[in-house]
Amino acid sequence: MVEIEILVVGVVLVVLVDVVLLE
Repeated sequence: MVEIEILVVGVVLVVLVDVVLLE
């Protein structure tokens, strides 16, 4: 289950970075 948590955190980080770049 730890792998799923890492994937979720990774996706969230990517989304945050994408939002910052779009600004």
